[in-house]
Parts: sequence; C-alpha cells; structure tokens
Amino acid sequence: MNTDEYRAMFRSVGLTEDQLNTVMNYFLTFREAPQITSTSCFEMATAIYAVMDGSLNPADLHSPAARYMISLGTRIAAWEAQAT
Repeated sequence: MNTDEYRAMFRSVGLTEDQLNTVMNYFLTFREAPQITSTSCFEMATAIYAVMDGSLNPADLHSPAARYMISLGTRIAAWEAQAT
C-alpha cells in the first residue's frame, strides 16, 4: 500500500483530519501506535481508539488499521496499568 491508500483506509474508519495526521505520522514509520507518555497523549489515544472501535469490522484482525488499533489498545492498557 502507498501512503494515499493508508490515509484512505484510516480515514474510512472515521478519524478526523487531526487524528489522521497523528496516526499517519507514527504509523508510516513504525507500523504501530506510539507509546503513551502523558495524559494528553492518553486522551488522544482513547479518542482515536473509540472512533476506530466503532468503525472497524470486529472480525478484521489483519488490516493495517486493525493492527494499529490493536497496538493502540495495548498502549492504552499499559498506561492505565501503570497509572493505578
């Protein structure tokens, strides 16, 4: 897939342009969600996760968007675990 195809795929799950830019900047380099390092990162991550969770097919485990969402969920869980 090229960058435009990735952008279209992530856009199709309902991300805003700001969310899309945040996702794409990291995803194109690392193919996963970034570490959550602050409360504001956590808030952005949970907002992106909520949008993607409501739009992705639950049976989709293999598309790049699904893999990103899975890694994002892992990052969110790790942040929540260390915050308690």
